[in-house]
Amino acid sequence: MEKLIFLHIPKSAGSTVKTIFKRQYKENAFFIPGNNPDLKLYKEEIIAKNNLQLCFGHMDFGVHNLIEHACKYATIVRNPIDRVISQYYYVKRQPNHHLYPQAFEENNFSLAEYVENGLSTELNNGQVRMLIGAGGFHKNLHNKYDISFGKCENWMLEEAKMNIEKHFVFCGVQEKFDECLILLKKELNWKKHIGYASKNITSKRKKSFEFEKKTLDVIKKYNSLDIALYAWINDRILAKIADNDRHIEQELKTLNRLKRFEYYKHVLNSTVKNSLKKVFKNDQRG
Repeated sequence: MEKLIFLHIPKSAGSTVKTIFKRQYKENAFFIPGNNPDLKLYKEEIIAKNNLQLCFGHMDFGVHNLIEHACKYATIVRNPIDRVISQYYYVKRQPNHHLYPQAFEENNFSLAEYVENGLSTELNNGQVRMLIGAGGFHKNLHNKYDISFGKCENWMLEEAKMNIEKHFVFCGVQEKFDECLILLKKELNWKKHIGYASKNITSKRKKSFEFEKKTLDVIKKYNSLDIALYAWINDRILAKIADNDRHIEQELKTLNRLKRFEYYKHVLNSTVKNSLKKVFKNDQRG
């Protein structure tokens, strides 16, 4: 039986997807900790896990070579401009993030400066990098190609496409998240529901259309391969959605009900937790 490897591309709905995958696979999964860790350190742990069905995490394409077992891949990509903007604001509100001191304490970079200064390969065609093993992470790690910031070439885009066509059973886009979840459920024959409450949403940030053209041009300059890859994947997923339109239309009704349920459950749990914290604090004071 093939094992599934889900490449969690940073700032591409992976945290929300993770909760759904945990529901489907329960104990038969291995969730890679951190941002693109040295997977060799986890090799034996992955191999030793009985009946492993899923490996999920921030990692480059190529982990199947470590697992030494028949594998298939899946991932969800995001509009590259929106992804870079989201990553900028995410780091800006995370003082413990390792990029924060240089970006916002020492320099207080604008978005354009943040990208141009080459702080992380994640900001330079990070999705293409992940899909070929050239790193697309905060820590600039890689498992196949060591390509410096600003040194991407067109062959990388073609290799990313080739890997998707050869090794991926599914590659969706965040902008059609619900439709992609439904298609993923169908493709992988999931039996449990796919309802969710969104996770790790970067709120209170400007949208792409609110930035000046010169700022957007900087993002486009350093992410031209990601933009081309996203357009290619988006065309493919739109065609797949069209081919499954009746199934998706019906499933969306169910999914919308499940999402409302998961949202209210999340709100209730948060309310209970906050109430318990207040009671605990009051008890301590007493």
